[in-house]
Amino acid sequence: MKKLSFSIYGSDARQRNLAALLEKDGHILTESGEVCILPIPSPALPPSDENHRVIIGGKLSGEFIDRCRQRGAAVGDVTVREDFAAANAAICAEGAVMLAMENTLRTVAGAEVLVIGYGRIGRLLCARLRALGARVTAAARKASDRAWIRAEGHLCADTAELPEAVKGKSIVFNTVPARLTDACVFEPGCLFMELATLPPGDGTDAASHPGLRLCDGRGLPARTAPVSAAEALKDTVYNILREEKMI
Repeated sequence: MKKLSFSIYGSDARQRNLAALLEKDGHILTESGEVCILPIPSPALPPSDENHRVIIGGKLSGEFIDRCRQRGAAVGDVTVREDFAAANAAICAEGAVMLAMENTLRTVAGAEVLVIGYGRIGRLLCARLRALGARVTAAARKASDRAWIRAEGHLCADTAELPEAVKGKSIVFNTVPARLTDACVFEPGCLFMELATLPPGDGTDAASHPGLRLCDGRGLPARTAPVSAAEALKDTVYNILREEKMI
């Protein structure tokens, strides 16, 4: 593999481990590298260094991408790529199970669990919970998703009927970036884990649900498995660089 110079912005555990992995592969870390890797989510505007030939980040705005291209730099948004999304979802699902175990007084085995949403994270989370012996119900809006829920052996609910679906559940995971639970009455002591990134103020409000225990599960890959998260990011970065014919 061709050796390149990288600039790693950000100092969270994922970025630090990514830097170590790139050095291990023989690349050079510098403040003015050919490849710039930004934290996720990334700043509103790209760095001004003209030496950056490829700028890679996450949740990039149209203005960000336009500015990169105007100065001749290639740009990659890892959060719109399936290779990164799949790897990240697997790490997130495992981290969510771990966090649930740490925040409940019961075993996952035998627990009545509801997973709201059946996208990448929801689907993988249901499989892991069921493998541990939980009685899993998944709620989805689309009929096609509900068909897959049944086909994969889980109990099924429509998100339009969440007030009924949450009854009797000791753990509820939300993977949908929308506030859906206002009309729900949760079981006393129910653990509600938020895995979706929501606009400020749009999360489930514990004050309006007496006895509900909230757990913030957002950003789990970098929080619970930063080395694996860094490996997933590195693999995606290399895929982008191959597409740009830089390696």
